[in-house]
Amino acid sequence: VKPGQMLAIMGSSGAGKTTLLNLLAGRLSSSKNVETGGDVLINGNKRDFRTFGKYAAYVEQSDNMFEALTVQEQIQFSADLRLPMKVGKERRRTRADEIITELGLKNVKESMIGGESVRGVSGGEKRRVNIGTELVTSPSLIFLDEPTSGLDSFNALNVMQSLRSLAERGRTIVTTIHQPRSNIFTLFDQLLLLSKGEVVYFGPANEAVGYFTKLGHPCPPEFNPADFMIDLISADSRTTEKEEETNERIEMLD
Repeated sequence: VKPGQMLAIMGSSGAGKTTLLNLLAGRLSSSKNVETGGDVLINGNKRDFRTFGKYAAYVEQSDNMFEALTVQEQIQFSADLRLPMKVGKERRRTRADEIITELGLKNVKESMIGGESVRGVSGGEKRRVNIGTELVTSPSLIFLDEPTSGLDSFNALNVMQSLRSLAERGRTIVTTIHQPRSNIFTLFDQLLLLSKGEVVYFGPANEAVGYFTKLGHPCPPEFNPADFMIDLISADSRTTEKEEETNERIEMLD
């Protein structure tokens, strides 16, 4: 995945999307009974954990923020906490303002984050604030776990368009996502499909449908490509016959 590109990691529930993301991001717990192999390469070199954290960021699925803080205060707090001591107060404030502008949050910067007990910004705006707290260190590589989870279609699109804008400014975006709508799917440059922990497809997102068509599985007209591919690589366990049939199909795709 190159700078300026977005990679979608897709698969059915339990396929291993978050596990793979955590492995790539260096967050996979050593206590887990997971056998791994190979290397993670950054700019052609093996990942060095001594420097990896300086240019990589990870945005979790949950929005863990202070509901009584404003958008400005939340991002400013992250900047004050995470930027080096040598970075002056004025530069920290400027950095927070840059992120607010970059993520399209200027119109709500004085609004409270909100939560169950306090009314605040929308779900999509809250998710963008969550992303903003990780941007204060100016990472060039950003990992995100299900950034559209829990959002309606409008807010999900807004969040993904913000990520597309970040990519167009030279960042590399790697994210798990579950069955995105078609206008979100078109925002991705690269696609990695997982089924039962195995890679079924990895390549340009706009070539995936053609790839499966050549294998004898054409996407129906006017059908969301993401939905089609998830259905194609998912096992149907409603009956023994269906499970055997879908497992055989998936094995042919591997």
